[in-house]
Amino acid sequence: MTRSFRILICLLLAVILVSSAAVSVFGDVTDADMVRKARFYSRLFRERYESGTEGGTEAEAEETGDTVSSVVFVSADGSDENGDGTESSPFATVTHAMEKLRETNGAGSGGATVVLGNGTFSLSEPIVITSDDSGPDRPLTIKGSGDTLICGGVYLDSSAFAKAEGDVVSLFPESVRDSIVMLDLKQYGYSPEDIAGAKTKRNYLKEAVMLSENGTLQTLCRYPNDDWSFIPEGWMLDQYGNVTDKTDNDGDPEHEAKKYVIRYDSELESHVRTWSMYDRVYVAARLNQLWCTDNTYVLEFDPEDTVMTLPYTGGYNPVPGGVFYWYNVPEELDMPGEYYVSDDAVLYYCPSADFENSSFTIPVSRGLVDITADCVTLKDLRFDASAEDGITASGDDIAVTGCEITSIHGEYAVRVTGDRAKITGNVIHDVCQTAVSVESGNIETLEKGDSLVSNNRIYNFGINDWPYTMGVDVDGAGVTVSHNEIYDSKTRGIYWDGAYMTIEYNDVHDVLTSSDDIGAISCDGRVHAGNVIRYNFIHNIGCTGVLKDINKLFPDYRYIGCAAVYGDFYGSYYECYGNVILTVNGSGFYGGGRGIGIHNNLIMDCSRWYVSLSSYDYEDFYSQGTGGTTGFASYIHNEAWTAANPDLAGLVTDLSKVDRTDPSGYAMPVGIEVRNNWIHFNKFVRDFSNWGIAPYSLSESMFFFSGDTIDVENRTNANVSVYNSKRDSLDIEEVIRMSEELTGIDYETFLSMGLEK
Repeated sequence: MTRSFRILICLLLAVILVSSAAVSVFGDVTDADMVRKARFYSRLFRERYESGTEGGTEAEAEETGDTVSSVVFVSADGSDENGDGTESSPFATVTHAMEKLRETNGAGSGGATVVLGNGTFSLSEPIVITSDDSGPDRPLTIKGSGDTLICGGVYLDSSAFAKAEGDVVSLFPESVRDSIVMLDLKQYGYSPEDIAGAKTKRNYLKEAVMLSENGTLQTLCRYPNDDWSFIPEGWMLDQYGNVTDKTDNDGDPEHEAKKYVIRYDSELESHVRTWSMYDRVYVAARLNQLWCTDNTYVLEFDPEDTVMTLPYTGGYNPVPGGVFYWYNVPEELDMPGEYYVSDDAVLYYCPSADFENSSFTIPVSRGLVDITADCVTLKDLRFDASAEDGITASGDDIAVTGCEITSIHGEYAVRVTGDRAKITGNVIHDVCQTAVSVESGNIETLEKGDSLVSNNRIYNFGINDWPYTMGVDVDGAGVTVSHNEIYDSKTRGIYWDGAYMTIEYNDVHDVLTSSDDIGAISCDGRVHAGNVIRYNFIHNIGCTGVLKDINKLFPDYRYIGCAAVYGDFYGSYYECYGNVILTVNGSGFYGGGRGIGIHNNLIMDCSRWYVSLSSYDYEDFYSQGTGGTTGFASYIHNEAWTAANPDLAGLVTDLSKVDRTDPSGYAMPVGIEVRNNWIHFNKFVRDFSNWGIAPYSLSESMFFFSGDTIDVENRTNANVSVYNSKRDSLDIEEVIRMSEELTGIDYETFLSMGLEK
């Protein structure tokens, strides 16, 4: 290893792990080197901090039911009639076990543990836990035995399906027609009236029957199968056209008189002409912003003019470059994993290659666990299939740990409101909307909730792709989101709103695959205090498929791109440091706001800017800075907020007295520091007209960059490196000592670990 390469490693490590010293970089470096370094640092973060002994995170959540006066056993082959809840004579259901515990002095003064044996426990309604079952003096734990499945649906194998028959079969593509199988949903409680009612709703995806194979949600038949279609001429809004009585739009008379008229590409005409049920075709469309999906039905097709009409869904002004796909079209049932539900409540399925060995679920229960109590732990359980939310809890000291949660059709797989929540060590996937939501602490008084979302693997969420879905959503004050791997989604990874949130050591990748103008880790238009985003590995962010070419196809479209970290709409008062950001279809950091620090990050190969700052008027900030209400909330002037954010508490609230020439009282960006970041761009894969910091014509007096002016240095390997740091000299031995101190690993051990560890 050359001396220059040895120096480079140490210096990069010092930058990423937040040295306060200035940085110099020597020697050449290739793209492959950078990728290996990014992966290495991500692993180093995990190995160093996963135990929770460093960085302010906690170790694995404590079990609230370790010391108990009652232990009750439940088994899939137990008996509620004849069992007594002992290990040798278990009950059959959790509900019955809870009833028996209530009869014995409310779970006992020392608490209780309900142990579920291996096997499947089917639910027709959620398990309900109230304050009669658990509290600070009688904590409750429900835990599995290693292979315990709580299924909120009908659990099936391939023998439940039959070869497809009936008139609808003739509509399926000939290439797959003989392989299609069917499942009569009426025997599982779904009626034709249920199906017909769901299909009259504007957002059919919220009502449609959900099918899961081996814990993976399958897809309503659609076209195109795995991508979007462009609207070649944008779309038009007809303000006063007639619409059918299906268009209710929440009873808004103005909306009822509006509709979208969309022209689709002529090459799609051959598909549309083959369809037989135009009044049952639905559209998932991004008509005005690529971060917001509208799901609605098609009011009318006009194949002659390649035009379709949709209900008006409100929102922003039209933009060129809209995208959409059609679904619920029997003629498009042509891919393994797709299904179609007919009006007579029969599900038709195009089977996968492993169909004979697979297991399936159809959701029945509208929820899995509903908790309104304190001190409840769910541990080592598998949860599968819910027609609505998965686990919902309102109470303090709620823990969900070591669980697998999948196939959730509602808004949340896990939703906890309360302090000291711990969502740790879970695998959560195949979720139609948000995977984990925690609301904790008191935003008015800034009392921290001390809640933790840690060491979870979260993927394939936001499937139905509403505007505001995410892998992890934290609100309130004092929540830590750490050591999670979050990936495989069209929408954002982590969303925060509030104060004293710590987002650290997360591996967020391959999200926002169908989005523009949104962040992998982001906030929206709220007044914040004391948030920290640090030591995250954020990579492979942004559009895939045809959306990657939207700016080429529609040059007038104001393409912003995605961001690794996005403080949208006045997002303010947060620090970002020590993050490794690699390959983002947009920028490393985007936003505006007040009181933001962006320093000591490693940012590589963003396609547009590495930092982009937006301008907002003070009146916008004042009127919408608390989430769309008029004026700041009164609580930001209390003692706690004044101490946390003197700048915010001192802002003028009488808009007539605002001096817009004074940066401190103007709006944004104000009090932003961008310093000591190490930036790497590949000039062969990006447009250099957009590199660097993009302040949108703001005067430099409105924000502050410490250090020297940004330098651009052409290197012999044909890459360009941009440095945002002071060029002070630095002794290499001091860098090595500093690296050892920061990592806790001596230099020789560090070298022996290798970049591929």
